[in-house]
Amino acid sequence: MVQAVFSGLINPDPSTTASLLRLTKHVRLFGKYFRRTQMFSTARFVHLPESRQLVMFYWDKVVAATGAPGQAIADSDEALYPVRFLTQALSIFKESLAQWSPRKKATSQSIGWLLPARRIHC
Repeated sequence: MVQAVFSGLINPDPSTTASLLRLTKHVRLFGKYFRRTQMFSTARFVHLPESRQLVMFYWDKVVAATGAPGQAIADSDEALYPVRFLTQALSIFKESLAQWSPRKKATSQSIGWLLPARRIHC
């Protein structure tokens, strides 16, 4: 729907515009929740069910935004790719990527959920 409005296939009326604004804010609110959950414990966040699919969803949107026209990316709720959404996506991807390294995987598989919430530096 957002892409159809952006590309001009649908002429947005006031109710469509209001729905898109609510949807955009809703998606951004979910991003804030996931980012906050990740900040508490990144190691535990990546072990949540479907966290990989969530991170890949955000990454796919970042990749799609790189191929989109310049006017599709803006600091506006009406943009196809709002800057705040892309910033959330990059933050979530960056923090999760470090946890998927071979060294982190080996550590998390060997001691699993015994890891404390804070990091231990050896």
